[in-house]
Amino acid sequence: VDRGRELRRRSLTHTHRHRPCGAGAGAAAATMNRTPVVQVSNVSPVASSEQLRTLFSFLGDIEEFRVFPPDNSPIPVSSRVCYIKYRDPVSVGVAQHLTNVVFIDRGLIVVPFNEGRYLRLCCKFISCWTYLIIYSLFS
Repeated sequence: VDRGRELRRRSLTHTHRHRPCGAGAGAAAATMNRTPVVQVSNVSPVASSEQLRTLFSFLGDIEEFRVFPPDNSPIPVSSRVCYIKYRDPVSVGVAQHLTNVVFIDRGLIVVPFNEGRYLRLCCKFISCWTYLIIYSLFS
C-alpha cells in the first residue's frame, strides 16, 4: 500500500520539459485526466481476473473491475481486455505507469478511458460483448 501511495505522489509531481504533465495539451488532456476508468489491453489469456485485480489494486481503490472475455469463457482468444474504474481519478495516472510492463508473457497497454468517447465509438468499432461490459460500468 505504501508503494501505491508513493507512485501516486510521484504521478502528481511528474513533469515534462519543466512543465506539469498534461499542461498545455488542451481540453482533451483535462478530460482524460478526470476519467476514473482505464482500459488495459494486450492481456494474456492465461492471466486470471484475480491476478489482474491484485496487480491494479495496489494503485488505488477499485470501484468496478471487468475483464473480457471472462475467465470461464469457452471462446478461445489471443488476448483479453480489462476495464478498471477507480474511486479516485488520480489512480488512472498512476496505472498508466504500468504500460509496457510484462505481465505473464505480454506487455500491458494501459490508457485512460473516457466514457463519452466510448459511447460515440461503440456502435462502429467495438463488439457487442465489450459494449455490454462498458455499459454496465457506467450505469
